Order: sequence, then C-alpha cells, then structure tokens
Amino acid sequence: MTGILTMVYPRKYILEDTIRDVEYWTMNNTRSYDTRFKLYQHLLRHNFSAEWRYHDFLEYAVNNDKMHNKRCSVVGNGGILKNSACGPEIDKANYVFRSNLPSIRNFTYDAGKKTNFSTFNPSIISERYHNNFSGFKHDLDAYEGHILFSRTELIKGAKRAFLSYVRENTTLMDLEADPNYLFAVETFWVCNKRATTGLLLVSLALIRCDELHLFGFWPFDTDKDGNDVPYHYTEDIDWPVTTTHNMQCEFQILRELHIKGVLKLHIDKCE
Repeated sequence: MTGILTMVYPRKYILEDTIRDVEYWTMNNTRSYDTRFKLYQHLLRHNFSAEWRYHDFLEYAVNNDKMHNKRCSVVGNGGILKNSACGPEIDKANYVFRSNLPSIRNFTYDAGKKTNFSTFNPSIISERYHNNFSGFKHDLDAYEGHILFSRTELIKGAKRAFLSYVRENTTLMDLEADPNYLFAVETFWVCNKRATTGLLLVSLALIRCDELHLFGFWPFDTDKDGNDVPYHYTEDIDWPVTTTHNMQCEFQILRELHIKGVLKLHIDKCE
C-alpha cells in the first residue's frame, strides 16, 4: 500500500498507532452533531444538478427531513471481515449501507444479511461478473431497499442491460448519483483524489444516522496480530496499487472520527 501516511511514517508504526487508537470508543453526541452539521452546511453551499434523473438521489442525500435512523452500519468490502463473525452485530442496525453489491448469501456470518442501501459501480459488470447475467441476478436477489448507480455514463452497449434489469425487474428503488454531490464530498474531506464508494457511504450515513458503526474498513494487508488479510472478504485477490483514490488519507479521516466519538470502527472479531 502507498499513500500520504506511508510516505511519512513506517507502515509498522501506522498499524500499531491505529490499533491503539481504535481499541477504545465512547460515543460523543456533541461531536457527532457538530460533524453532521458541518457536512450538511457544506453540501448546501454547492449547486447540484437540475437534471431530473438526479432528483430522487438529491432528495435522499441532501433533504435532511426525509429519513433518520438511530443506528446504522456501513459495511465495506475489506478482508478484515473474513472470519470476523460480525454478521449479527452488523444486522443490529436499523439501517445498513453496503458497497458495490457484494455477494450476501455465503457471507452472512461475517457480513450480515440486512440490506437497505447499496452502491453499484459500473466497473463490477466486467470485473466481477464478466458481462454475465447469471451471477449478477443471483447476487441481486438478496438485496432490498435503495441501489445507487454512479457514473452511468460509463454503462454503454450491452452493459446497459444490467441497468435496465434492475429498473424493470426488481423492487429496488434506484437512484443516480449527481457528480456535483460527489465533488462536494471530495472537497469536504480533502484527500485530493476521487472519493471511494466507502467514503461516499460514510458521508451519506453521517447525515442520516445518530450512531454510526463501520465494518470492513481496513487498508492493511495484515490484522493486528500479524495474520494476512485479503483485499476483499468475498474473494482472494491481490492488493492492488491504486492512484485513483487516496485510501490512506480516507482511513486517517475515519480513524480521527473514531477517536472523536463520531463513529465506531470495528476491526476485531465480534465473537
């Protein structure tokens, strides 16, 4: 892994500091409210698209009167969830956010089964499903609630059938992310790279949730005991080198929010 933090401090010390920082947690309602208020005010200062296709998403993301939840889980796809037994803890939440339509059925013990909101990145059509409908439909059947499409301009040709299938053959409520909203998120957190889906979900959840719990967010290839951690909990793939996102910067933000009591990072086994 590369990034701002690893350029300044040896990786060993970053990992040790992170483990120490997230070992204890106490929710701080004042700081949670303050962070939520600052993010909400930042969003309101931006001009969002007037295109009708973004209307429902903006109502969900920016209209603060639409929905509020006492406790939320945001589930990333990090390999730290593998063999974690965190499924029941994740499903305790009133509302669960998931990133990029991960397979549910075979991973409920570690990642839970409740689905209220999931993102859909066009890249998974070719990278995960290899443009094949069968696996896609199998995973999609386990989902309920909202599904958020991003960068739909990249869904062309035969790939449009995947988008059409969701809209015409499921009960999922589809939303389309306004690029201006994504830019607003990036300028609030200031990592100087395109925001990951995980950071987008955290931003949405901060506005919508009183108590926020994060699972599967871990940018290291070993856990706190030195055991190897796969990149994703659903598959054994090599850790990529990415220049699109600043993973270390984003994780530092989450770590600081944990320390302040704004959200809780879960990095241990749950049983």
